[in-house]
Amino acid sequence: MNRGNTIGSRIEFLRKKSKLTQAELAKEMSVKRETVVQWESNTRDLKTAATVKLAEFFDVSADYILGLTSDIKGDPNVMAVEKRLGLSAMSQENVTNSSLAETQLINFLLCNDDFYSILSRLNSYAVAEWRSDAARHIIDDHLKHGKVDAMLLANEHELLPAETIKRINLLDISEIIKTIAEKWTENRERYLSDISYSRLREGEEVESDG
Repeated sequence: MNRGNTIGSRIEFLRKKSKLTQAELAKEMSVKRETVVQWESNTRDLKTAATVKLAEFFDVSADYILGLTSDIKGDPNVMAVEKRLGLSAMSQENVTNSSLAETQLINFLLCNDDFYSILSRLNSYAVAEWRSDAARHIIDDHLKHGKVDAMLLANEHELLPAETIKRINLLDISEIIKTIAEKWTENRERYLSDISYSRLREGEEVESDG
């Protein structure tokens, strides 16, 4: 489990953000310091009353404390998108604050199969990196005890194949990005003109309704 999404991590984050010690938060919540310690280490269940009290004290949503949303204020619109698409509050905010051109580029990428090829290769790279790290730990342990040849170990534990996979994925990603960039260059004006026309029409309809 991602520690950042646990109830304990949320309470710890909010406490530190408010520059409070565990003892100070305990006093505000009318509980013992040990209770706060247990909340933050996820070794004690958080009662409903305590959840509400924490939410009111920190001025956040109860859903945020419970790890049900990444939106600290619990905006229902943000939470609905997060639940349906899995997009965090921060990612939604970044898209909202994007320029028109950037928003259209995001739309273009999400509609482009090549973009998902990049995501697949990034994931493959990450898996290969994990395999490399795991193999290196095994090799280092063997070498510390003076066991066999390092190259033999590298092959045995798939370190070399993993490194090869990583290089291939990086090369593939570079080529795919080049292809996407070329397609975007060809289609950018059309995307921008389409959205501009759409917004113009919306403005005309608003004026006519007025």
